Amino acid sequence: MPYTMIASLLALLIGSTVSALGQTTEPGWWNARWTRRAPLTLAPSGVAVEGIPVIIHGHLLQALAGEEELSVGSLRVIGPQGEVPCQFDECDGTGRVVAAPNHRLDADDELTFQADLPARGETTYWLYWSTRPLPPVSYPSDCRVHEPFGPTETLSDLQFHNRQVFTGLRGPSRGPEPTQASNDTHGAGTLTFLYMYHERLAGGDWGRKFPRGALFWQPGPEIKKWGFPRPIAQGPVRCGASVTLDEGNLPIGGDQTARVRVEHRVWLFDRSAVVLFEEFITPLEPIARLSLEFSCPFSLGPQGEDTVWSSVGGQAASCRPAAEQLTRGLDGLRPFSGVNDAWMARQQPARRFLDATVYVGATRQAEDQQSAGSRGQGQSVVLVAGETVTNIAAGETLYRRFWRIAFSRDGADGLLPAAIPQLFSPDLATAGAVEKGGRS
Repeated sequence: MPYTMIASLLALLIGSTVSALGQTTEPGWWNARWTRRAPLTLAPSGVAVEGIPVIIHGHLLQALAGEEELSVGSLRVIGPQGEVPCQFDECDGTGRVVAAPNHRLDADDELTFQADLPARGETTYWLYWSTRPLPPVSYPSDCRVHEPFGPTETLSDLQFHNRQVFTGLRGPSRGPEPTQASNDTHGAGTLTFLYMYHERLAGGDWGRKFPRGALFWQPGPEIKKWGFPRPIAQGPVRCGASVTLDEGNLPIGGDQTARVRVEHRVWLFDRSAVVLFEEFITPLEPIARLSLEFSCPFSLGPQGEDTVWSSVGGQAASCRPAAEQLTRGLDGLRPFSGVNDAWMARQQPARRFLDATVYVGATRQAEDQQSAGSRGQGQSVVLVAGETVTNIAAGETLYRRFWRIAFSRDGADGLLPAAIPQLFSPDLATAGAVEKGGRS
């Protein structure tokens, strides 16, 4: 399996109005039993990458289908080299992935596949479906979610693995005193350890969990309220699990708290070193103002060989502290001037290893504010991001995404790290006009 793999979210937005159905004379129709198709065009990233997760939301599939029926079992994705595995996860209008789906298309369902991009030129994948029932298909997969095994210090209740990744998700805190700082009281509801290509990116001490800044992850009276995680998908494109806290008291400033429901979902993709951590926050009462945060440290080797990448105003920038600076410590350092975009990558040339994180916040209106920055801390450079969200109604759900990705390849030329924000952009993929074909 090639190691030129990258992962990112393409939250597929249809940039133009879906046109009326028209009969096609396209000679390359994949299979006559499938009666509809639409092109999905992916923009080039400037570097050849493989295994990009593409997530198509149910409401966009509904827009493509229009007034017609769409058989969810018939959904197929055809790439330049032929059929690629796809996966349809059903929420059935509940906001949660359900164990007994209705096998109908709902707005919160998701279709996922992984795409490969060349360095130059657009790439087209075709989404096929039928207006009549067709059975789903099975594909092989290397990703798994399972009961824990291995050393007990991982403190996880479910574990995930594929060929590149091993990680674990925890439910409630086990410590006797939830407000006292210890390894038992850090990491509730989050990933307590994370290895990518055998490199440890999370775990090992109290604060090294992922993501730092998720709700109710560190000492406090609420961390025992988390339920135990449950598997929600076993591939073929991604395996996943969910853990919920049905009602917690969230500090919102001063002595005030607000009751909220929180769900965390973790997804591991099949043929990539990528983990997607999703946070769903649903207030049980109105909240006028809520501040959210996220931080992710990148430790650097003592010889001054490692480079940290980010961007300011969309322009990629790099920072490589010298060995003398690392010896003194980076505290007080501001590696990037201005306000960072909410991503960071680290290149370790001695190991041919590049890892990154991308944060997608919960802002959803003009009054909301989002910011990101960086700071030095010891021998690490830390991405710091967050937002302030206002006027949240009871029952309204805020959604945050935290990505952790890695590549076993050289990125010293800067092309790969510079491509990361574009690869996570919702504008990378567009859907074209729906075409008729096959046998009516």
